[in-house]
Amino acid sequence: MEGIFLPACQRLARDVLTAIELGLDVPEGTFTACMESRIDELRIQHYPPLSTQKLKAGKIKRCHPHTDFGFITLLFQDATGGLEIEDRANSGWLPVVPTGEPTEVGVYISDTLVHKTNGHLKAAVHQVTAPVSLKNKEDGILPERYTIALFAKADRHANVGPLPQFINAKTPQRFPNLTALELHNKRVGQLYEARPRATNSFTS
Repeated sequence: MEGIFLPACQRLARDVLTAIELGLDVPEGTFTACMESRIDELRIQHYPPLSTQKLKAGKIKRCHPHTDFGFITLLFQDATGGLEIEDRANSGWLPVVPTGEPTEVGVYISDTLVHKTNGHLKAAVHQVTAPVSLKNKEDGILPERYTIALFAKADRHANVGPLPQFINAKTPQRFPNLTALELHNKRVGQLYEARPRATNSFTS
């Protein structure tokens, strides 16, 4: 699958980023030129079955709230459900109910694009919990869940600091001029420092 699927996902990710460049009125290639080494990650993720009682007890989570590290993430999920996106306007969570169609792709803004736009674009905070149909079940089993994620990433030594177009008197520079590798290492440190060590979890 990787021999065909990975290049197709990489092309799609770059097409999406080109559309974002057009939408932001920045020169074409502003983001995609930082991705020449094609170090994108393709990850197949499996969530084992889990009792609703264990989930409600709060000691185990399917996936903690987080953002991803790259430019954008393309997410293919099965029909199980459970993915939620932060609703910033109402301080809550919105379920991302899958259609089950194999061509459905979720596109999520990630940390590198936030840095490059000086916070103009916001990263998608997301988590995985019980599907909508099992939210209020006291005694049940969450079925196993599979996802495929393409993390579209900048070259390790590319500068992912804010672009001059997004820095002005009203919006001064919010992020330092780091390389993609430095930003990755910084975010990994923040993630594992904040996460309780005794809690089991899986990647989004």
